[in-house]
Amino acid sequence: MSLGMSGKSSSTDIKYDFSRGFGAQDFKTIDTSLWESLIDWINSLAKIEYKVIAKYYNKLKRYCKENLYLDKTLKLYFLFRIRLEFGIHPERNIESICFNVYIITSNLSKLKSIDQVMTNLYKCSNCIDPIDIHKLNNWDTKFFTDPKTYLSLQSLDSFIFLVHPIDNENFNKKEFIKIEESFKNNDALLTSVVSSKHRFFYKNVSLILAVPKQNVISTYNCKDKSSKLMTPTEVIDNTVLQNTEVIVCGRVGVSIHPRFPVSSEIKVIGVINVIDKNSVLSENEYQAIEKYSHKIKRKYNVPIIKIDGFLEKSKQIN
Repeated sequence: MSLGMSGKSSSTDIKYDFSRGFGAQDFKTIDTSLWESLIDWINSLAKIEYKVIAKYYNKLKRYCKENLYLDKTLKLYFLFRIRLEFGIHPERNIESICFNVYIITSNLSKLKSIDQVMTNLYKCSNCIDPIDIHKLNNWDTKFFTDPKTYLSLQSLDSFIFLVHPIDNENFNKKEFIKIEESFKNNDALLTSVVSSKHRFFYKNVSLILAVPKQNVISTYNCKDKSSKLMTPTEVIDNTVLQNTEVIVCGRVGVSIHPRFPVSSEIKVIGVINVIDKNSVLSENEYQAIEKYSHKIKRKYNVPIIKIDGFLEKSKQIN
C-alpha cells in the first residue's frame, strides 16, 4: 500500500525525508540497494504502523547535532532495525518495537565518531534469534557454487550464488570499480540468493560474492515480512516469483553474533549478466554492461557468466 499523503503530517515527513538523499552519491557508505529496499518496505506499511514509526523517526532529529551524515546513518539504522525486529517478532506491539529501537539508536548518537557508531551497531542488536543461530553455518562459502568451476563444467546445470546488484547508473563510479574496498565502508549490504531453480535478479549486472558466514545479518521474506534467519535453501523455497533478500555486513572487524568470529572481508568472485527475454536492452545499455563487467573481470580476475533470468522490472514471467 503506497502512503502518498498530503499535508504536513509526520507520515509525509518521514517518507519525504528518507527518500531525499538516502542511498545517494553523497553517502557512499550507505548501500543504495538496501535504501531502495527500505523505501519499498515503507510503502507497504499499514497506515497505523507508518504513523507510529514516523513519530519516533522524527524524534531522532534532536540527536544529530546538525551532522547530516550522522542523521542519515542513524535514521537508516533505525528503519532497518525496526523492519528486522518486526519480522522476527510479528507478535510484538509496533509501539513497543519502535520505542526500544529508538532508545538504542539515540544511545548510539552519544558516541564520539561515526566509526564508533558503526562499530557498536551490532553490539546493541540481537539480529538473530538464538534458536536460529546455528543456521549461520549453512551460509559458509563451501555451500555455494564456485563460478570458475561452473564455467569449466559445461554440463553443470545446478548452481547457487550469493550476489549483489549493481545499478547501471553506478558503472562509471570509482567506488563501484574498487568495490571490495567500498564494501568495507558498508555496514549493511543488500544481497540475494540466486540458483538454477530461482533466477530472480534486481539488476542486469550482479556481482557474485564470497561472504564469510559471520557477516550475514539477516534474511528477509518479502511475502510474509519475516526476518527470521533462514538457510539459503529455505530462502529460495520460501520466496516465490520475486527476489530474495539477504542483508550482510561489509565492514571488517565487527562482532555481530555471539560465539562467531568478527566480520571479515567480502570478496568478488564473479560477474553475472542477466539475460531477460522480457527486458530489451538498447545498444548503449548493452555496451555499458559489457564495459563494466570486463572492468570487474580484469580487476579481480573473475569470470563473467551470462544467465537466463528475470529482472525486477520484467513485465511478465512466462
